[in-house]
Amino acid sequence: MEPKDRRDEDPSSGSAQPRPGDGPTPSEQALRAIRDVANGADPTSEAFRLSNDFTDRQAERLRRLLARFRRGR
Repeated sequence: MEPKDRRDEDPSSGSAQPRPGDGPTPSEQALRAIRDVANGADPTSEAFRLSNDFTDRQAERLRRLLARFRRGR
């Protein structure tokens, strides 16, 4: 049996991974940031960008969760 792709899960189910087609995964974003820093990008701006992306994903998960509770599940 193949491992389950967690990106296919509903974001409100606890998975922090985006669905396919929503853009790069957090791992891909981190690898790109490392590559960019190795090629001369500003480490501080790359760290802030990764942090902001993470915060945006978590805020969206929380928003969806609260919307589910308001609807009565």
